[in-house]
Amino acid sequence: MPGVDHLYKKLKACPPEKTAIAGWLNISIEIFNYMSQIQAGSTGAPGIILFNSAIFANLCATLPMDKDGSNFPGAIAKNWQSAMMASTITPGTVIDPGTWVTSTADIMTVPAVPATVTTLSAAVSTLESGLKNVKADKDAPKAMAEAFHNAFLEMQFTCIGLGPPPASPPIPKPFPAK
Repeated sequence: MPGVDHLYKKLKACPPEKTAIAGWLNISIEIFNYMSQIQAGSTGAPGIILFNSAIFANLCATLPMDKDGSNFPGAIAKNWQSAMMASTITPGTVIDPGTWVTSTADIMTVPAVPATVTTLSAAVSTLESGLKNVKADKDAPKAMAEAFHNAFLEMQFTCIGLGPPPASPPIPKPFPAK
């Protein structure tokens, strides 16, 4: 995945919008684009997760105004978690020929349909903690980019591949987000 400065530049370039939904849609598209470059482990291909940016944007756009900003970090982190749980992990993006001899690449992720990152709760906590540094000023895009980037680094995917024949059971293996 690209460095935090890449996400910062994309968030900073988001144009001001007249409505909350338009603003959050821009932000969620940039997060989607950034997350589409995440790979599982050093042998994975980018695109292991298809982030559900529509859910994230809609949930964020409906947040009530928060005068002092105290509810912002927890609400945004919870919305990101909801979007992650509705996202899809893409099988066939991780290669581990040392362990998975028969299939070479993963044949499925756990679970196969909705995204369940084995360290999602840690990633959500990291995001919420990092979002506490976001203030309504010119530095907001930098602090937001750092919070999301650090949360992404907390993610770990469990993928399953097939070991050596003749009758090797599927072999689950964890891979950190890269």
